[in-house]
Amino acid sequence: MKARSLVPLLFFFLFSFYGKGQTPDSVINNRDQAAFRFWISDIDKAGDSRITYIVSQDSVIVKKGPYDFIYFAKNHKDDKVVFRSGPDNGHEDAFIRLARDMRSDDIHGLYDNTCIIDGLILYFHFEWKGKTKNVSVSNYYLESIAPLIRYVNKRVPKELLINYSKSDLRKSQKGCETILIGD
Repeated sequence: MKARSLVPLLFFFLFSFYGKGQTPDSVINNRDQAAFRFWISDIDKAGDSRITYIVSQDSVIVKKGPYDFIYFAKNHKDDKVVFRSGPDNGHEDAFIRLARDMRSDDIHGLYDNTCIIDGLILYFHFEWKGKTKNVSVSNYYLESIAPLIRYVNKRVPKELLINYSKSDLRKSQKGCETILIGD
């Protein structure tokens, strides 16, 4: 295995352990929380930064913060909230469908196009009462997470959109002999 292939695996293993012990504001530990929420961290290693989108039925909160090799979660001490939306009644049904689809979807924990060293790196953390799931997607188009990104992109300003281009990512996957998919 090439050395550059080890970096995504290291991220995956570190990320896999995050969420095993839930944070105090976890859906699992708090009866007052909605039945489902998720967060997405969009990592920019080259820019040493991260944008995290924390999504619940009631709000979308966007934070910008540093990229930290070990800690790429939603509550870094140096994060700054750059956007916050309140309840949006027009998206309630869509959010409920996302919660149902993601809970039943059998996605793996890692999707990595190792032919590209940097580029698009997204980390997802999903919480339902009684269940959590972590997924790392690196330079890979995964159809089942596209609705999550569309949902977020409809609720944030243009400058905070997550770039998840199906055609660009599929093009980058063609000819790559080492695509890692696993748990």
